[in-house]
Amino acid sequence: MDGDPLDFTLSGAARAPALVSTPNLLRPKEPFHVQRIPPNAAPNSSPVYVTHLLSLSTSFGVPTLLAIGDDSSLTLIDKTDGRVVQSTRAFRDGSRITQAKPLLSLSTSGSGSGSVAASGSAAASASGSGSGSSSGSFVGSVSNGTVASWDSRTTLETPVWSLRNPAATSSTRAYLSVEPSPVDPHQLVAGTEQYGHGDADVECWDVRMPSAPVWSYNEVHSDDVTSLWFHPDTAAHTSILLSASTDGLVSAIDTTIQDEDDAVIAVGNSGNSIAKAGWISPRFPITPSPSAPGKDEAVDQDLNIKESDPRRKNLGTVWALGDMQTLTLFHADQFDVLLPTTDVRSSTSLRPPWSSDYIIDILSSPSTSSTSSFSSTTSASASRSGSRDSLTLLVGKSEGAFATLDIESAAAQHWHLSSLFPQAGDGTMYGHSDIVRSALYDPDLNTLYTGGEDGQLGFWSLDPTSPAAAAAAAAEGSDPLIAASTNMHLHQQSSSRVGSNLPTGINTSNSNSNSRSTSSSIRSSQRYTPYK
Repeated sequence: MDGDPLDFTLSGAARAPALVSTPNLLRPKEPFHVQRIPPNAAPNSSPVYVTHLLSLSTSFGVPTLLAIGDDSSLTLIDKTDGRVVQSTRAFRDGSRITQAKPLLSLSTSGSGSGSVAASGSAAASASGSGSGSSSGSFVGSVSNGTVASWDSRTTLETPVWSLRNPAATSSTRAYLSVEPSPVDPHQLVAGTEQYGHGDADVECWDVRMPSAPVWSYNEVHSDDVTSLWFHPDTAAHTSILLSASTDGLVSAIDTTIQDEDDAVIAVGNSGNSIAKAGWISPRFPITPSPSAPGKDEAVDQDLNIKESDPRRKNLGTVWALGDMQTLTLFHADQFDVLLPTTDVRSSTSLRPPWSSDYIIDILSSPSTSSTSSFSSTTSASASRSGSRDSLTLLVGKSEGAFATLDIESAAAQHWHLSSLFPQAGDGTMYGHSDIVRSALYDPDLNTLYTGGEDGQLGFWSLDPTSPAAAAAAAAEGSDPLIAASTNMHLHQQSSSRVGSNLPTGINTSNSNSNSRSTSSSIRSSQRYTPYK
């Protein structure tokens, strides 16, 4: 047989390339801060799964972290000192928040309905920071058949507004995904679970008209709609939506067009149930793919006009994560496959060796929404500038350890293990002791936040050059990169849990001097202690 045959796993997915560790492998010893979710959980109670993490901010510009539990608990934490600002339960009837996204603004119109605006890169651009939304508001899809918004500046106990499709009931049409428009302050889209006989909807809403969706796409997917993301380049690709589903399909949709046949730009098939999907930075190297054979080039004039719209071209690369721990990469214009569906559970010959059990997420920062920009070995400013071109997978072990894998291109012969994070008991008391369910990277603070099935929220500094790390390395005779987060064992001056102290690794050169009167005196080596 000519050529190298594809190496397939038992699941039918291709086997991942060999995994090698990077020379400057980052190995934080433990998180510099740990918070139990919810804070008032009884000591012997079953842990709450931390399913979603969002970066928000107060009306004074203070960065906050919102942790959402599978019991609909909402815990708002001040990132600068680890203080719990609010903690409550959104629902007490068993309803779950299935997905949540930050909003740029929330105002009240004359009709009493809320006004939403951009999440992701558009929000970061407008607010001048990648640390969260300027208003502290967010929107969530809910299992009870509603889409609701909360404002953390007031109270998290009651939604500011909610939408419900009158044709739906909680037992037949729960919402599983949501995405606010990055260009229209009144519009959002929401995806439903499968109902009836193979039906699932992508609904377009105007929050000023909460009685019913403006229109719906009900033939794009035939099963649960799990991911919705507008294109991050709002200037070149306004209103282009990526959708993904457990039917295995990913679609690019022009949401300015109501007719479903004309609105769908292209569809790709990953071959297995998709849990998450998103866009990749335009800088990600793309191996050109010829058009698939047998495509009919004869189209009517009306379609030619639509296809000539520059918003629908050069969409870049899309990633899709499968429920069977797989990764697929597509070119979004025609959804040509760049990386065939691949099982990511690779091994490396480290001592001890690393082998992934499951995928947590594609790491992204608050300023880039669904696009990958995480870098464990570069500065926060480099991450914000988008200079990193690789795709970063966050993968984990069932016992709580997790790692990052860098993929330089779709055709890469090796994937690179760039960082390793320990589990509880592996030389530390404060790592996770169960599966990690959620993660969020903040480039402004150079901090990774992780939430797990152990009910714990971990704050991990990714600064390998902080004075604390250097001192720990000198004391232990190890490389500063290996001891990047050992400042837990160093009692430094001015180290306390007060608002003026920022986490290790913050890039103070680009900090907003108005956000804190003491920001000019912040030292990068300061830390706040974990909860015992």
